[in-house]
Amino acid sequence: MLDVIYNDPFTRLSLINFVKGNIDSDNIFLALHILEAIKDDFSDYYLYDYSMGTLDTPAPITCFEDLRDYGLC
Repeated sequence: MLDVIYNDPFTRLSLINFVKGNIDSDNIFLALHILEAIKDDFSDYYLYDYSMGTLDTPAPITCFEDLRDYGLC
């Protein structure tokens, strides 16, 4: 898996790579969960806590205020 600091901003590409790894590991429900989230809310960057699996949904970062809402600035 990935060594991450939880709820950091991640790129769309890093989430897609995470999905690919979960498909290869037969974690289909988690892969679908992530894919649905990034399909429904397109963004270049997302906040997501990898440790939560399907209990957390990637949140798109669309403006500076999104970072402030999550206490990242």
